[in-house]
Amino acid sequence: MTQQIPEQDRVNPKNQSRQTDGRERRGCLEERERPERPERRGRKPDRRRDLYLRIAADIDAGILSGKLPGVLKLAQRYQACHGTVQNAIRLLADAGYILVRPRSGCYVRRRLEVVMAGLYLESQQVLNLPDAYTNFMANLGPLYQSLHDTLEEAGVPLSFEVIDVGNAEAVRRLMRPNRHVVVNFPLQEPERYYPLLEGCSWTRVSGTFDPECPAAHFACDNPAIGRLAAERLLRKGCRNFLGIGSRSIGLFRQRFEAFAEVLENNGAQAEHLEIDSFRMNLPEILSRMRIALTPRGREAETGGMGIFCAADAFMQPLQQVLEHLPEGTEKTVIVSCDNNPYFLQNVTLRSDEIDIGMKEIGKAVGAHILSDPDRPEKRVFPPVLRER
Repeated sequence: MTQQIPEQDRVNPKNQSRQTDGRERRGCLEERERPERPERRGRKPDRRRDLYLRIAADIDAGILSGKLPGVLKLAQRYQACHGTVQNAIRLLADAGYILVRPRSGCYVRRRLEVVMAGLYLESQQVLNLPDAYTNFMANLGPLYQSLHDTLEEAGVPLSFEVIDVGNAEAVRRLMRPNRHVVVNFPLQEPERYYPLLEGCSWTRVSGTFDPECPAAHFACDNPAIGRLAAERLLRKGCRNFLGIGSRSIGLFRQRFEAFAEVLENNGAQAEHLEIDSFRMNLPEILSRMRIALTPRGREAETGGMGIFCAADAFMQPLQQVLEHLPEGTEKTVIVSCDNNPYFLQNVTLRSDEIDIGMKEIGKAVGAHILSDPDRPEKRVFPPVLRER
């Protein structure tokens, strides 16, 4: 009797021959002599580091600047694969050559350091660092912050130093390779200090505009500030006019001269109250203001009093004086300038503000430093009246 083989155990002769042929073929391959691989000598080339060095060299040479091309264009330019380019970009970022911004791209960092230096005279008695810093930020804080933000986007650090201009050694210490100095000179006779910075990369900010400055100079338009204040007070119907500030300071003198000229052309006269916040203490300032403003209250009955403050620094003492006058501020129109939040805190006097463009100057100085810091560019920024 023939034994029946289950269907699942039956062997198909065709499959059996295929399996036999496969074993034979594998056996043949095993019997063949495999080709010998060449012996490796040294390490495998690190393509990503080679590419990193090439791109870094182009950045140092100024061939690449600003925003880097995309990965595809870099791969084509340097004949590398996309993965190698991406790895090289990581190395460049780690080394500080570039700044990677998500959804924006890669930007070359300038190998540059910027110092904003406040140069002061010892007679101004602000060389104690905390006091000097407070004084500096009070006057130029908006400019400094705007400059800081502009440079920070490009990865360039900004710091602050206060220097006694009578200390030549301290001034010389400002001068280092790859350092650019943004200078705020003393308010009186700043031109005499230019030789101190000879051989240094520097830019002057603020003060009286000097087209002959040997370096770049960015400043507000001081005569335009005075004209704008006079025109505003005339439009408000004022008949009596008072300018508050010091004529010994060049930028204030320019503002007052333009202020008086506009009034004279319109048949009016401007009185001047000499206030120097560097040389006078607060009681003296208040006393001078009180003497100058008390009779003006009676005169204002026939016209109205127009006051031009050459800086916001005079607003707080002015408020103290006006609050204690019988006439108060009812018929007084005030125009101040700087639009500086530091000096306007706790000031409730209603006044128009002239924005002298500190933020715009800071942005322009930053752009100048990032593009061509040694070019002696000259720019004057027009003021803007902010009516309140």
